Amino acid sequence: VAKLLEAISKIVDRAQEQGVGRRKSAAYTGSM
Repeated sequence: VAKLLEAISKIVDRAQEQGVGRRKSAAYTGSM
C-alpha cells in the first residue's frame, strides 16, 4: 500500500509540475 501511495504521489507531482510549466509558458507567451 505504501508503494502504491508513493507512486500516486509521484504521478500527481509530475502532473502538477507540467501544469505549472504550461501556465508559466502561457503567461510568458501572453505577455509577449
